[in-house]
Amino acid sequence: MNDLGRIGGDLTQVGSRMAPFSMVGDILCASTTVMDVYEAILYYACYATGSIGGFISTNGHFEYFDMVVGSYRKRRLGAKGGIKIYEYPVLSNGEISQVHNVWVYKSGSTGWVMGLETPERPDVNLLESINLIAKGAIGFVRRFE
Repeated sequence: MNDLGRIGGDLTQVGSRMAPFSMVGDILCASTTVMDVYEAILYYACYATGSIGGFISTNGHFEYFDMVVGSYRKRRLGAKGGIKIYEYPVLSNGEISQVHNVWVYKSGSTGWVMGLETPERPDVNLLESINLIAKGAIGFVRRFE
């Protein structure tokens, strides 16, 4: 296990609070693969928004999730009681919507879709910033993979 294991705790105990944004850089320093970056930014997004789980899809659609964390592992497409693909809204870049207590946001700059299971609407500026940081980190990691 790499250093990212230290942030993969029980997200249900986090509550709704903001994490220091400088924490993202420290976490990404431990990333050695693209999957590490996905995992790090998704856990950070969950922590920062008080979410208990979520997903990221870099193809901009809901057919495939690149990373799934926390409670969302039980809610993915094929799971009993999970959200069906036709229930997800069609989003334009920069748009956010809610389906079954999951806020889904489509990045205006990357086109990626991020879903966070939380009753409170996440800050879209925070989510967009996380996407931009991840895009840069992935470019850097790919040079050394």
